[in-house]
Amino acid sequence: MKKCLLLTLLAAVFVSCGQTYLPPPAGYALVYGISNYSILRDLSYTDDDAGAVAELLQRKGYDVTLRDADGTKEQLIADIARISEVIGPYDTFIFYYAGHGGRHYDRYFPVYSDPPGTEPAYQDSDDEWIFLSGSLTEDSFGAWPETAVSDDELRDLLAVLPTIKKLVIMDACNSGGFINNDLIKDGIPQDYGLYRREDRIFANTLSLFFAPPQSEGPDVPAESAIVFAAAGEREYSFENASINHGIFTYFLLQTPSRGDAGGDGYISLMEAYAYVSGRLEEEWNNFVSEDLRYYPHVSGIPFDIILFPAD
Repeated sequence: MKKCLLLTLLAAVFVSCGQTYLPPPAGYALVYGISNYSILRDLSYTDDDAGAVAELLQRKGYDVTLRDADGTKEQLIADIARISEVIGPYDTFIFYYAGHGGRHYDRYFPVYSDPPGTEPAYQDSDDEWIFLSGSLTEDSFGAWPETAVSDDELRDLLAVLPTIKKLVIMDACNSGGFINNDLIKDGIPQDYGLYRREDRIFANTLSLFFAPPQSEGPDVPAESAIVFAAAGEREYSFENASINHGIFTYFLLQTPSRGDAGGDGYISLMEAYAYVSGRLEEEWNNFVSEDLRYYPHVSGIPFDIILFPAD
C-alpha cells in the first residue's frame, strides 16, 4: 500500500517536471479603435475590433484602457505617461491600434512630409502615420503633427516605458512602415504584391533572429518595441462585413483557442504571428485579386514573448 502510494507520488513528480509552467503575464494594454473621420470615409469595424481585443486582453489578466472617440493624440501621450509610472521592468505593455494609417506621397495622403533625405538610406523616404481621433477632419487635415502620430513619434513615446517587453499591434494600412526595414523577421518585402509567400517566407529569418542590427532612424526599432503589423509599408489592410471585423484582427482574436502550436498552454507572439499570417494567406489572399492582397509583418527580434494563456 505504501509502496504504491510512493510510486504514484514519484510518477506525479516526473510528470510535473516534464512540463514548463509559466505564470500568466502581468501587464498593461492601451487599445485604440478609431472609426470616425471626415476627410476619408469612416471605418465600420475598427471600434468593434478594439472592443473585442480589449475584452480578450482583460480576460487574460491585463489592465486595459480602451479608447475610441476619445482616443486623441493628446490622450495617447497622457495614457503612456500614466502607465510609465506604474509598469514594472518585466511587465508586458501592448498598444493596439485599429484605424486609418498612411504614408507620405501616397495618393490618399499627399499633404504633410519631412524634408527629403531625412531618413537613412536603408529606410523608405517617407514617414508613416496612424490617424487618431481628431485626425483627417476638415479642421486638422493640413496639421498632421498636432493630431496624428508618426513612426518616429511613436518610437519616442514608447521610450519612456521602463519595461523590456513592449508590443505594438496595428490593424491599419501601411502599418509595416513602422518597422525598421532591416528588422523584418518574416523576410517578406514591404510590398507583398511583388511576389507571393511560397518558398520565400523565412528567407532571412535566421540572420535577423540571431543577430538583429541596432537600428537608427524614424521607424520603431526592435530594441525599442516589437511591432506586429497587419500590412506592409506599401499595402492596405481591409475590413469585411461578413465577419464584422478587420481581417487581421479577426484572426488575431482566434489565437487563444487555435494558435497554441507548441501545446504549452500559452500563446507567444511568434505563435500569434504564424497563425494570423497563415490564416490571412489561406482565407483571404488566395481568394482576392492581387491589389487586395496583403501580408502581416513582425519585427525581427532575438527573443519571443508570451502574450497570454491559451483558452
